[in-house]
Amino acid sequence: MSQDWTASSDESFKNFMAHAEALYKEHRYVTFKWSTGKQRSALQNKALHKYCEMLAETLNDRGLDMVLVLHREPEMKISWTKQAVKEKLWRPVQEAMLNKKSTTKANRDEYSKVYDELNRLMIDLHGVSVPWPERKDK
Repeated sequence: MSQDWTASSDESFKNFMAHAEALYKEHRYVTFKWSTGKQRSALQNKALHKYCEMLAETLNDRGLDMVLVLHREPEMKISWTKQAVKEKLWRPVQEAMLNKKSTTKANRDEYSKVYDELNRLMIDLHGVSVPWPERKDK
């Protein structure tokens, strides 16, 4: 059985500790996993995917295929996709800055830092800037 529990106050922490103790007494074997800090919101997740989609479209429209952007010899043209932007551009920047591979591990305030760095790189290297999506873009 797996269950999540968020402790965000002294009271909820106290309740978790009581629950953990009861679980241990009943089963005598319990594994706990935890994370700290608020993780990205569902809205940030949607915004990340929309941004990746928008950047992919912009790069493709400008003829900046994956081979050119990733600095490889242009033997073939490979169009960008939302997933390719996330894997080949967003994730490497996030890992370098935050030492977090999964986008689900980035905290809410870290998304803007990764975006700012990736946007700066796109401007410097390819003259491309895509704004972070607003609510109406999602």
